Parts: sequence; C-alpha cells; structure tokens
Amino acid sequence: MKTPWGLSAQITTWMIAVSALTLVILVLGWAAAYSIVSQVAPDLIQFDPDQSWWHLGLTDWLGIIGSGALGFSVATLASILLARRIVLPVSAVASAAREVASGNLAARADCSAPGFGETAQLISDFNQMALQLATYESELRTWNSAVAHELRTPLTILRGRLHGVHDGVFQLDKAMISNLIQQVDGLTRIVEDLRTVSLAAAGRLDLLLGAVDLASEAQSVIAMVAPDIAAAGVTVETDLSAAITRADSARIRQALLALINNAVQYASEGGWMRVETAANATDALIRVIDRGPGLPPDFGPRAFDAFSRAEDSRSRAHGGTGLGLAVVQAIAHAHGGAARCMSGIEKGTIFEISIPRETR
Repeated sequence: MKTPWGLSAQITTWMIAVSALTLVILVLGWAAAYSIVSQVAPDLIQFDPDQSWWHLGLTDWLGIIGSGALGFSVATLASILLARRIVLPVSAVASAAREVASGNLAARADCSAPGFGETAQLISDFNQMALQLATYESELRTWNSAVAHELRTPLTILRGRLHGVHDGVFQLDKAMISNLIQQVDGLTRIVEDLRTVSLAAAGRLDLLLGAVDLASEAQSVIAMVAPDIAAAGVTVETDLSAAITRADSARIRQALLALINNAVQYASEGGWMRVETAANATDALIRVIDRGPGLPPDFGPRAFDAFSRAEDSRSRAHGGTGLGLAVVQAIAHAHGGAARCMSGIEKGTIFEISIPRETR
C-alpha cells in the first residue's frame, strides 16, 4: 500500500510545478513574440531582422537563464513558506484531535507558525470545542455523582427497613408500610425528574398541547398540596387572574408543584408564600413568591441547574433533590417560554414561568 504524500509536500510540489510551467510559458511566449516582431516590425528591435531568436548571443542566453533560475528559486522558496503556513496549523489541529480521540480532553492545538485567517480560526474553533468537551465531561461526572448520591439515601433506607423486617427487628405494620411507600415515592419522583430533565436536554420532551388556563391549573395544584403546606406552617395567598395559553396541562402542574415544593422546603421559615397567574400581550405567567432567606446574588444564574443548591440559605438540610428547578426550566423551555429567578422586594425569592400566548 502506497503511503500518501503529506499535504505540505503536495502543496509545495504543485506550486513548484506551476511556477516552472509559468516560466516555460513566459520564455516560449517571449521567443514567439520576438520572432513575430522581427518579421513584422523589425524597426522595434535592435537585432538583425534575419536573425532568429535561437541565434541570440551568449550574454542574452545567460541573462534569460539567470532570470529564469532566480524566478524559479524565489517561487520555490515562496511555495515552501506558503505550504508551511497552511499545513502547520492543520497538523497542530490533527495532532490535538488524535489526543482528544484517545481520551486526553486537556489537549489543545498549539502552532508557533502564524497561520492565515481561516487556519488561525480553525485552531481557535478546535480549542473552543475541546474546552466544551472537557466541560461536558466534568459536568457528566458531577451529574453521575449527584444522581448516585440522591438515589443512595432512599435506597439505603429501603434496604435497611426491609432487612430489619426480614430479621424480625422491625414489625411490618401499617406505619412501616407507609414509611416504605414514602421512600418508594421519593425514588419515583427522582426518576421522573431525571427523565424530564434528560428528555428536555435531548429535545425530546413531548407535550400534549391544548387550551389551558394557568389560573385553573394553579388552583388544582394548591388544593392538592394544601395539607402539606399547612403542615409546614406556611400560609398561602393567591392572585389568580385568567391566563389562557396553549400548553400541556400535566407538565404545567408538574412545574408549578416543583415551585411550590421548593418554597415549602426552603422558605418555610418565612411562613408565607404567594401564587400568582397573569397574562400580558405576549405571555401567560405563573409566579411563586416567598419570604424565605432568599438567594445569594451570585446564585441566580445557576438557580435552575440540576443539583444546584445555594448552600448558605438553601442547604441539603431542607431536603429535596436539587432537580425541581431544573424540571421547571425544562418544561418552560419545552413550551418555548422561560423560567426566571428574582430577588423579592424586601426578602425572599420570586420564581416566574412565562409561556408565549400565541398558538403553536
């Protein structure tokens, strides 16, 4: 099997060939022009009209050969330098790509020779891509670790309780069964939240769209969780104006339930929360407002990231999986809308979902 030429050798060879061909054409063209002019207009040249171009003197031939050799040398040198400037950045990218393919995501393309605009941009784009891959790998590791952590706690409790029943340490009474069901429900919620976030990230979160009044959906969710809210010592106020849009009612309830649970878990010390629905010219809105400790100023941009928690004020001590707000954002984006987090006027936090009102 023949080894293919390197790109640099090919570019250099072709440019030298083109340079040589150009010189040959110039010499032949000059000779033809000399012969024609010597016959048609002999007064324009200083040689005997009967003298052919190949009868030039030694000095003339040396001048022609020297000029051709000099031009050919300059063209060859320029070809080598040009090929180097084109190929070295490409070689740097190819070498770094092989490193990345072998698993070294820290590899970057580095070329000392200055490239042209496109090759320089190629190196910049490749390094940016490699950086994104390294970031994604780090996020994937963090994601896997967080998922394992969230699943470990309910699974450990379930395993311990079942072993206790099996060994006769615990009695399988109604209270024990309720506790086991609670742990299973917790696992189910985690799995469903993970599924929702994963489908949204892949662009495959299917929606069953229909005409939905956000006010009616909010009333339904509040009524469903009213006992849990009361048990947490939280008072709920509502301001539910009609906000009709085209949406998936089940997903809307899922997102609103996540926001209410978030307020109950993390802001119960404020003892108050407010649920609002409204509509403007373009969007239908849901807001959940609390008077809890609020969020640190630097936490806002990552409030909807999966497994993200503001450790100072909303720590693991409050419970929760860290997936609720990620689910809210996923559902909002699937509807073509947005989820926002804002600080309250005095204290606390405002979470808002906006969904476009136009028919999709």
